[in-house]
Amino acid sequence: MNIPKNLPHCVKCSNFIQALGTDIIYIKYEFENEVKT
Repeated sequence: MNIPKNLPHCVKCSNFIQALGTDIIYIKYEFENEVKT
């Protein structure tokens, strides 16, 4: 993942964590759908 260097450190971290969390939730959701069907 490429993060712009001009952003403050805390913004980069929170954005990264938020994106990571979203990815994990999405993958989990997709996985559960695969298991159900």
